[in-house]
Amino acid sequence: MKNSTQYAKKVGTLLRKLAPGKPKKEPDAQDPIGMIVYSFHLWESTSSKASASWSKLSDELVDFNELRVSMPAELAELAGDSSDLAHERASRMRASLRDIYNREHDVSLEAVGAMKKAEIRAYIESLDGMVPFVAARVLEQCFNVHSIPVDGQLRQLLVESDAVDDRADVMEISVWLTRTVKSDDGDAAHRSFQAWVDKESRRLAQAN
Repeated sequence: MKNSTQYAKKVGTLLRKLAPGKPKKEPDAQDPIGMIVYSFHLWESTSSKASASWSKLSDELVDFNELRVSMPAELAELAGDSSDLAHERASRMRASLRDIYNREHDVSLEAVGAMKKAEIRAYIESLDGMVPFVAARVLEQCFNVHSIPVDGQLRQLLVESDAVDDRADVMEISVWLTRTVKSDDGDAAHRSFQAWVDKESRRLAQAN
């Protein structure tokens, strides 16, 4: 990213000012499939909405195979997702689960955990329907592969704060933040960023 050193200082200052985020109801880190489902609902949304959708899906479905074979409209309805992204979110999530099934003959990522970190990153990022935010979050939370999730909401807040180049897209910002934020601080940084998004989400939605 252009002016990387200057922006890194601004991000450091910003993270010191942001309130620490607290995890909402979400899957355990030992449940990467659940984390994929939850993270798709967190993408371009809020923690409270994602947790509500995760709870509804967990209560309604027997296992993840049901998610894989359900139609997007049905998944959105089960999750209580009425947002503009509901159909795309459900379609992408379903595509990722179907791709996992096609590769593993099961909706499971147990074998992936034994891979090298570079291989894990390549596997998760290459899943059908995957988006950078969800991939980064699953890598960070479940596989100890340092990654900072960024979606359009966080990008907008960072641009407004003059903490990133306004020409950078979400993938470029995510890669740059992953290099800028120490790996030991990755989860805390993500939680703080997400709490910031949650606080500003209504304003961001109105602005867009």
